[in-house]
Amino acid sequence: MTQEIIDKSTHQLTIIVVTKNDYKNLLLTFNSFNFPDDIRKNIQLILIDGGSTDETQSFIKTHSSEFSQIISEPDEGIYDAMNKGIELASGDWTIFINAGDTFADSMIPGRLFEKLDPNIDVLYGDCILKYPGFELIRKTSELSDLWKGMITSHQSFVIKTKLLKENKFNPDYKLGADFDQIFKLYKQGRKFVYLPFPISRIDATGVSNTKILSTRCEHYQSLKSNIKTGIGKHLYYIINFLFLTGINICRLILPKKIYYIIIKGINTNKVIRL
Repeated sequence: MTQEIIDKSTHQLTIIVVTKNDYKNLLLTFNSFNFPDDIRKNIQLILIDGGSTDETQSFIKTHSSEFSQIISEPDEGIYDAMNKGIELASGDWTIFINAGDTFADSMIPGRLFEKLDPNIDVLYGDCILKYPGFELIRKTSELSDLWKGMITSHQSFVIKTKLLKENKFNPDYKLGADFDQIFKLYKQGRKFVYLPFPISRIDATGVSNTKILSTRCEHYQSLKSNIKTGIGKHLYYIINFLFLTGINICRLILPKKIYYIIIKGINTNKVIRL
């Protein structure tokens, strides 16, 4: 089923929500969009559903009027779905806030509007990682370290829509196409500007985190396809892969409760009081 709701108004920001058979998280994300009216009127809200068979279909029928455009049909994976969203995007800028994610708070879009500048290509900021029972703030790494992997969550990047349409996600990557896209924009010499506050709140137990080894392999593949990688970069990824292997083993053999206690303990200075 494809449903498009025509909206010819001009928007400053397009928010794309991608989901599939994840009704509860979709509802969480949707309910977080409690923006003031003056902010909401400048937002294009797009929903891309991968042909869900759960309560998502009822959600779409109930809330269709609250989205600018909706697509609900099978896709080739999350990045194919995200590319569909890019095709529909009409705002000057675009951000992905997928099912289960939220903005750091409801005032973030308003703060973003204050920073949107035609001379800037990419805005990015910190993110908040949600774990069971606690949250951590992840400070953004230096832009010069982007070759090491994502410097912040993809949900904390706000990118000119025109650039996204010219640099869509490479569907050959199943977990790391977001890094590939951001790194290509960086290598093109696009202007990145850091915003010193959290933009998104994301689920730290999501696929890209639980499959971190596969994700890192794709980051490395993308890096090699975009730049010449010397011995230093090879060694960094080898050491990082071994470290993450250890983390992954702990994740698999330890009871989840113990694993999260350890994560919280080694990140005490980053814990956000709930």
